[in-house]
Amino acid sequence: MSSTPIHRLLRVLAGSSRDELRRQVQFLKAENEILRSRIKGPVRVTKVERARLVRLGTPLGKAIRSLVTIVRPETFLKWVRDAGKKPKRKSPAKMKPGRPRTAEEIRTIILRIARETGFGYTRILGELKKLGVGGVSRSTVVNILKKSGLPTGPERGERTWDEFLTAHAKTLWACDFLTMRVLTAKGLKYVFALVFVHPRTRRAHVSASTTKPDAAWFTQVVQRFVASVPKGMAKPRLLLRDRDDKFAVGDGAFDAALAKIGVRSMPLPHRSPNLNAVRRAADPKHRGRVP
Repeated sequence: MSSTPIHRLLRVLAGSSRDELRRQVQFLKAENEILRSRIKGPVRVTKVERARLVRLGTPLGKAIRSLVTIVRPETFLKWVRDAGKKPKRKSPAKMKPGRPRTAEEIRTIILRIARETGFGYTRILGELKKLGVGGVSRSTVVNILKKSGLPTGPERGERTWDEFLTAHAKTLWACDFLTMRVLTAKGLKYVFALVFVHPRTRRAHVSASTTKPDAAWFTQVVQRFVASVPKGMAKPRLLLRDRDDKFAVGDGAFDAALAKIGVRSMPLPHRSPNLNAVRRAADPKHRGRVP
């Protein structure tokens, strides 16, 4: 078996007296100081090497301060203290640094408002407040829009009416009151019905008539309208209407009934005959075409 320097040193130490051991330690310390002076910069040790030094140096007690040269005595004592500590277990519930990710429900609402209305981030924040969604900053809305490839500024709100109709053609409907006089046993009376039209397909739905539009009638009309949409068609999302006073009956019962089924009522501005669901152009071949 080959003899290494360490083995030879151990044999020498094993056969030496206390006085001889003291002189040998002095020699080794002097040799170590000479070698250390030839090395520039700190000496890097591995975890295994550090553990070995701690194991051998800890029993020496305070004497280690005059012996250790590979690092400062304070550093070696820190190694000893760290070795006596139990490793901390990482908690699986520990949160990562930084702001928490925005809830997926809020992200869905923001993207839906942006796609269906064309609003910029400022108006989207206003809509969130109306819905009771708080704690969302402008930068959060901007980042969500950017990641989804949507413009963040008001330029999306400056689209033409035709562009808006084209973007929402599948889910856009329009409605208006149909009014007529009917002879009854009590004389002539006005009766009202609601006509729903899908501009893209020209599909129409006419509600049951009534002489007194009220909240209960509006609720029934909306339910039957949604039920009349075939399964192959996209679910209605937007409904254009004028500002007829009858829509305000029952504290906005009509709009409330639509909101319950996820349809947004869009009242048109006053005196805006060009803002309808059918594109009208000067060229006869485009007259009456829908997007």
